[in-house]
Amino acid sequence: MKQGTLDLLKFLALQRVLSESKRGTAGLLELLWYGTAKNAPQGDIGKFSNIEIALLVDWPGSPDALIDALVQTRWLDECPKHRLVIHDWADHCPTWVRGNLARYSREFVNSTKHPTKQPTKQAAKGGRASCEGGARNLLPSQANSNQSNPSQSRSMSAEPTHPPIELVDFVIRFNDVAERYEIPKTELPPSKKVVSLWRSAMAVEQKKAALAEFDKIATAIRDSEFVHGKAAFNLFGLLSSNSKGESKLLKLLNGDYRNGKSDRCQITNRAGDVSHYSQSKWE
Repeated sequence: MKQGTLDLLKFLALQRVLSESKRGTAGLLELLWYGTAKNAPQGDIGKFSNIEIALLVDWPGSPDALIDALVQTRWLDECPKHRLVIHDWADHCPTWVRGNLARYSREFVNSTKHPTKQPTKQAAKGGRASCEGGARNLLPSQANSNQSNPSQSRSMSAEPTHPPIELVDFVIRFNDVAERYEIPKTELPPSKKVVSLWRSAMAVEQKKAALAEFDKIATAIRDSEFVHGKAAFNLFGLLSSNSKGESKLLKLLNGDYRNGKSDRCQITNRAGDVSHYSQSKWE
């Protein structure tokens, strides 16, 4: 395992999704990579079933839940040809794996779904083969030619297929609080609408700063009895605006839903609040 892996947000997200300890999560990933190196050195771990992968990493729970978590947190990539491949395996596999592949003129696989170039000499020496059968590696001259042709570069860029890792982590923490106060949970992976609302919120400085303070959001939900048991206050609702165009997130943090007050009430913030949030200023 590379230095710094344990500090990655995707590692922490996987740990939270699986409700595992740091030690257990690290061991699971090490077993996944070791099993891949021994049994699927090209990275095409999807040739094994979910049950077999779960056995490979000594996972005692649901195999499908394990695979979903690994995909959501981007340790595995979905692939139309190989089903599942190890994320960036060619960059992170042991050196001996790369040497063995080169010795037998075999290539790494990756999950790109876009048209690829013909195999190069570099690919033949342990390079990457895409799920469509071509080589993924670009020689320096090829990379430069793409940079000089913006339209071609745009056409080759992949659309994001996974929600932001920060959103995945937020959903996990939000669901813990939601269960406590009978608010509907948000499914993982989040819907496209939730992802869209999240990205819109992150583009607004006040909302971005608010979403970074999850403990304050959890406290505000706890103190706002009006939202308890309300289906409209799921994560989708929290990231939305009311009929007046006001952010429900900022209104929640501003104390507007305390003491059973409705969304239409005009609220004066309690004097004595240590900190509060408004739509015009983050205080």
